[in-house]
Amino acid sequence: MTRMIGTIISQMLRPKRTNPFPVRRAPVSLDQIRAEDLCRAVQIPRTYRGRPIYDFDDCIGCGLCARVCPSAAIQLYPVLIGGKKSRRVLIRLAHCTFCGECVDVCAQQAIEMTCEFTLADTDKYSDNLVVGINQKRAYEAGQAPVAEASSCPVSPES
Repeated sequence: MTRMIGTIISQMLRPKRTNPFPVRRAPVSLDQIRAEDLCRAVQIPRTYRGRPIYDFDDCIGCGLCARVCPSAAIQLYPVLIGGKKSRRVLIRLAHCTFCGECVDVCAQQAIEMTCEFTLADTDKYSDNLVVGINQKRAYEAGQAPVAEASSCPVSPES
């Protein structure tokens, strides 16, 4: 017991070896970083389920994705396209479990999973954590919604 307390106290007094994440600013200098301290990049498997992307134009508004979502992360909002009432999707990443059920059930392949995994944000309700919010705002402003694109290609083999 005494040995454990000594270990805890010694670890508490050591300088921090990690940076707060997400970093809001770049470090002042990279000169003091040793090569052995850096982690090498890991190849992302083909089947990795990262940040979902959503195509506004391909979606038909059936709502199956919202029905099968186990964490209720998908919300539908009404739109008027070509004089017909329809619905479109918002995916709240703070609630999403990245299970991929929405991708599997979508008949139009309007939702896809990417390999993006650095989704951290300091605000749980940030627009960065809502897939489709920019498309919704463009629609509300009367502009053509632009499809989201993945910033990372998935590796061909896992």
